Amino acid sequence: MYLPQNVLTCMTALNRAGHRVYAVGGCVRDACLGLVPQDYDLCTDATPEQMHRIFADFRQCMYTDIHVNLLLTIFCLSCFNNLPDNIL
Repeated sequence: MYLPQNVLTCMTALNRAGHRVYAVGGCVRDACLGLVPQDYDLCTDATPEQMHRIFADFRQCMYTDIHVNLLLTIFCLSCFNNLPDNIL
């Protein structure tokens, strides 16, 4: 799946901090259908507190979701830290 540079930058920041991160949702569906995704949702094992330390420009949306403004793109980051390790 092709990921634009701004998505890779966001994912790399999480990876460098020691976290797993995956593209999820509509962007995956669109890519499977041969369409160009209009937005990218990401899911990570980082907690909201850890995400806040990684990204300077963010907005808390829900308990486990934040919106990050990075390179003029807003990403929705959700955490999956409540899932058992053997699921992923």
